[in-house]
Amino acid sequence: MQRAFELLKSYPGLGDFLAYQYVTDINYSEITDFTEAEFVVPDPGALDGIQKCFRNRSIRARSQMARRCYFC
Repeated sequence: MQRAFELLKSYPGLGDFLAYQYVTDINYSEITDFTEAEFVVPDPGALDGIQKCFRNRSIRARSQMARRCYFC
C-alpha cells in the first residue's frame, strides 16, 4: 500500500492527503488487496487533534503518534 501511495504521490498535484485517499479507494476494488493496518497517512484532522493534545511535539512526532493511535 505504501508503494502505491508513493506512486500516486509522485503524480504532479497530488499531496499526501489525496494520494492516500485514492490508494484507499483503489484498495476497495478487486485490483488490490492491501492490508490497511500496515500503512496509514494521518489526515490533517488527525494531525490537528494530536497537536491540540501534544503541542510541544514536532510535526514528525505528531504524525507518528497519529499512526499509532490509528492502530489502537
